[in-house]
Amino acid sequence: PITIGIAEELAKAITVITFVRYRKYRYILNGLLIGAAVGAGFAAFETAGYALRALLSGDGANLYNTILWRGIFAPGGHIAWAALTGAAFCRVQGDHPFNLNMLFRFRFLRVFVLVVLMHALWDTPIKGMFPFGQIFLMVASWVVVFLLIRAGLKEIGERKITV
Repeated sequence: PITIGIAEELAKAITVITFVRYRKYRYILNGLLIGAAVGAGFAAFETAGYALRALLSGDGANLYNTILWRGIFAPGGHIAWAALTGAAFCRVQGDHPFNLNMLFRFRFLRVFVLVVLMHALWDTPIKGMFPFGQIFLMVASWVVVFLLIRAGLKEIGERKITV
C-alpha cells in the first residue's frame, strides 16, 4: 500500500504542479481547486478501470457496487488528497518562480507525506476496515482541506489589505 500511495500521489502532484507552478495560479485556493480537478480526473479513470474489470468478470452486482462505493468515497480520497497537495505547493511557492527546492520545504512535505500515508492506509487490506476506515480517512482529509481553505481565505484577505 505505501508504494501505491507514493506512486499515485506523486503522479497527481506532478500534474498539479505542472498547472500551478506559473505565478498566475499562486494562491492556496488555486492549488485546492486545480488539485481537486486533477484528483477527480484520476479517480474517474481509476474507477473506470475497476468497473471494466468488474464488467469483464460478468458480475453485474460487483460492477454496480464498485461504481457506487468509489463514487461515494472519491471526494474524501483522490479529490481531497490532490487538492491538499496543490494547496500545499501554492502555499510554499507564493509569489516566487518555481524552484525544485520548494518540494523539499517542510510546509509542502508534511502535507505530501500525510497524503501518502492516508492513501496507504486507505489501501491497506485490514479485515473489517471497510467502510469505517475509509470514512475516518475521509473526515480526516476534509478537516485538513478546511484548514487549508481557511489559510487560503486568510491569504486572500491579507492580499486585499496590501493592495
